[in-house]
Amino acid sequence: METLSTTDVRTLLGIITEDEFARAVGVVADTVTTWRTSGEGPPFFRFRRNIFYRTADVIQWMIENTVDTRTNEYMMPRPAPLPPRPKRAFPKRQQSASPEGDATRAAAARPEGAQQTKSTHQPEERGGAVEDHVASVLPRAS
Repeated sequence: METLSTTDVRTLLGIITEDEFARAVGVVADTVTTWRTSGEGPPFFRFRRNIFYRTADVIQWMIENTVDTRTNEYMMPRPAPLPPRPKRAFPKRQQSASPEGDATRAAAARPEGAQQTKSTHQPEERGGAVEDHVASVLPRAS
């Protein structure tokens, strides 16, 4: 049985390395790195510490960046720029300067005659309800 080399496997999968891409387009590897980090190059993926390009993506990128020599314009229409990111749906909650301010605001927001309830972060007295439940579920030890 014949063993395939790493290059043969990459060819079968349709992927090339960053160096192979640089040689294919006739530039040095640093130029390809600049294109990749600035978003000008084709889509890539990273596996471990290596950068790879799908050959289909490289071909599509080359087609999209082909320039007509007579008019010096791109042959393919350029994609529209992305719209600006939407603003937050809810404004950020403002922090109070002191804990007393929180209590004062909470009292002002409470309807007249309403009592303050216990804070939710404090443990609640259960009066043995948990123990009763556990005793009803587990078999009794003899």
